[in-house]
This record gives sequence, structure tokens and C-alpha cells, in this order.
Amino acid sequence: MNKKDKKITIAISVVLIALLIAAAVWFLTREPEQIKELPKQTVLAENAISYNENGEIQLYDVADGSLLDEFDLKTLSDSVEKTVTEKVVVEETEPKVEEPVVEEKQESYKDFDIVWMTIEKGDNAWTIQKNLTPERNPSTMLGYVREINEHYAMHPIYPGQKYAFLKEKGTNTDQQYENKLTDAPIEFQEAEKEKEVVEEVVMTTTELETDYIYYASQEDDTLYAHSDFNNEVYAISVEGEKLKVESKWKHSSKVGSPVRFILENNIAYFEYAASDKLITLELGQNMRTINLLDTPSHRLVVDDVYIYTFGDYIGIYDYKEERVEQAMMGDLTKDLIELKGQVYAINAFGSETAKNLLYKIDPKTLLVERLMEIDSDEATFASYGDTDNLWISFIEKKKDLEGTLIETELMNQVDTDKLKFNDNLWMFDLLTISYSAKNYLYDLSTPEKVDIYAMGNTKIHHTFSYEGDNLFIVLPN
Repeated sequence: MNKKDKKITIAISVVLIALLIAAAVWFLTREPEQIKELPKQTVLAENAISYNENGEIQLYDVADGSLLDEFDLKTLSDSVEKTVTEKVVVEETEPKVEEPVVEEKQESYKDFDIVWMTIEKGDNAWTIQKNLTPERNPSTMLGYVREINEHYAMHPIYPGQKYAFLKEKGTNTDQQYENKLTDAPIEFQEAEKEKEVVEEVVMTTTELETDYIYYASQEDDTLYAHSDFNNEVYAISVEGEKLKVESKWKHSSKVGSPVRFILENNIAYFEYAASDKLITLELGQNMRTINLLDTPSHRLVVDDVYIYTFGDYIGIYDYKEERVEQAMMGDLTKDLIELKGQVYAINAFGSETAKNLLYKIDPKTLLVERLMEIDSDEATFASYGDTDNLWISFIEKKKDLEGTLIETELMNQVDTDKLKFNDNLWMFDLLTISYSAKNYLYDLSTPEKVDIYAMGNTKIHHTFSYEGDNLFIVLPN
């Protein structure tokens, strides 16, 4: 090869290397493409129903945010006598001589140190508590956490809210949570100061039970409420611009005080705080008590099969076959959703390398039909209630040429047949909780406010505010 040929070869090599470097830089620093054109079928929800544990229901017009109607479920309750225990401070007297009673000590949240934390974007209660007490069963620990936070809903949790968590006595707080530590709310501090020598005085009074639990069924366009005081299930729907409230059924079964329930195909599934107990009722009758394999962290029902996750497992209770099964998932399941009869789960498997896995699961057999890798260890489903599409909100984490980790908050649509991302990718803040239908996204991450977006657009379509602890958006079918 002569000198001229060598020069040409070197020049070509330099150009090729430069092109490869430029392509790599473009790939790592590219701006995600916005969806260029929305699908033609775009329908905005008409109504939303807010509700709280006191039974106060309000109906809103989604388009303009106006209050259309309101109802108080307590007006349907009967006033009856019930026993109330009141604690009063008493003077110390001479100690009574009593026979010593030997009891087996049962662990409770009092065996741990309480730390109060301010929630930040992307936080979830399970992960925080698991990191604080890594050697403990997270399901059991979350049961204690719920007991401390009895006046605050633990799901969903929002940035800026304060919650109590637990750490082993005498140990330091996990370093990653040092900046989140905060003082306990005033009402909690005052309650602690009032702990003195007390004597229980039993009094009988007449008052109304005011706690209700709810289940929002997108399939039925109905919000269901259960009162364990009245042993009754109410169906709340929209008729014109008014709320329609009716008794679905009453029951005489003693289901106790469940903390949540699901009602599908006339079967109610009741769950209890920090417990593996599940009670089912069909049309208010045929009560069954099932011992699940552990306390559920996520749950849903598909074709009379109750599906739940706990720790590194997924389990089912088949109502028709009265069958309980479980399967390993590899790591903690972070989110669970159903679409077209299939179950999808985001699992923390691979989080050590800043990745998660998306599973497609058969609800009857728990067989994993497909799985895909997500380039993020922070991912959630963004399309609750959607009967057509599956969207995932996540923080993509990739290193640039210098090894610096680049984080980009994104939204992408999943091709559920092939289980891979489509090209419908756009930059969007990580969502805490959101619903979607007919190509509109309803972001409920901020308490008492809904931001509505057309899919593929980062500009808010419009916003409306509401009063209440939770919101049920009656999505278009």
C-alpha cells in the first residue's frame, strides 16, 4: 500500500470513528419524541365522585369542575346504642396485691423506634419500611406502620405528606432517609404527652358509626361503599347530573372491621389490617374465611380469582374452585394491574442495576407468559381504568460517555401482545397515581386536584379541584 492509499484509509477510519461517536452521543442524549398525532377516538370523562371515610359523597362535572350534587351516607344509618370505652386520669392509690399473670409477649410497634418522614416524589411505604428494617417481614412491619398512622390513608401517599415509620430500637436511621426526617404532627405529640396512669370506665352512649370503606368499579361505573356498622353495601352511581345511591345488599354476617374490600360479580372480598385473613360474601350470604399466605400488598380480582402480591410472591384464591396457590416473582412487586383479562406486574427484580421487570401473567395458573426489561428502578402503571391501553410512567436511567448517570422522566405505551414498548414515548413527570381512558390521562398525584392531559402532550388540557380524601373518575367506556 503506497502513502497515498494509507492516507485515504486513515481519513476514512477517522470519519467512521467520528460518526460512531456522534451516533452514540445522539443516542444517549436524545430528546424523546413526542407523539406526533393523537388517535382519533378521544373522549373526556364527564363525571367524577369524591368520597371520604365519613360517608360524604360529592359529584363533580369533569369539564368545568363544578359541584353537581352531594350526599351523606350517614343519613342511611340507624342510630343504636353501642359501648364506648373512655379513659380518665386517676390518682395513684395503694397498690393492690394480685397474683402475677404470665403472658407470652407479643411484638407490636411499641418494640421499635418511631421516625417521622416527609414523603418525596417516587416514594412508597413498602420500600421505605423495608430499607429501615431489612431483616424483618415487610408485610408485618407495614401492619404496625398502619396502626401508628391510623388516621392517615397509607395508599396513595403524596409528596409533602408526613408519615410515621419504624426502625430497630437504638439503631441509626437509614442514611438515604436522613433528609426526610421531620417532627411528628402536633396531634401525635399531644397524644403522647397525655399517656398517664389511666383507668378504663365503660359508658353506654348513642352515636353513629361514621367509617366507610370503598371500592371503585370502572367496569360497573359504580362506587361501592361498605358500612360494617350497618352490615350493608351501597352502590353509588351517576344518573343525569345527580348521584344515585341505593342499597345493593345487607348481610347479617359478622365480617368485623375490614380496612378495604373489592366487589366483583356480586362477590365481596374483605381484607383486614396487618392480617392474612380474607372474608368473602356472595350477595351478602355464604360467608367464607380464607387464610391467605401473607398480608397482601397489591390485589385485584379477575373472573372470580382474587390475585394478590406479598413480598417476593404472587398468590391467588380461586373463589369457584376454593383453591389457594402461589408463585415466586424474583423480588418485590411494586405495582399490579389488569387489562383484557391478563395481569401485569412491575417487579423490582434487577433493581441493583437500575432496572425493573414487567410481567404478563395468566391469572388462573400464575404462569408468566411474557416479560420485558424496563430501564428504570422507578416505574408505575399510569393507566388504571383503561380498557384498551397499558401505559407506564418511569425514570429512565442511562450513563453517558463519561459514565455520568442521566435520569429522564418518561411515559411510554406497552404493546401487550409482544410485551415491548411502542414508539409512543414522551417526557412526563413520574406519576404517583393516575387513570386513563380514550386517550386522556387523569393525574391524581396532588391531593384534591386533578390535572388532565391529552395523551402525548405535556401541556395540561385542564385542571379541576375537589373536596374529599379520594376521587373516582367515571371513565368513558
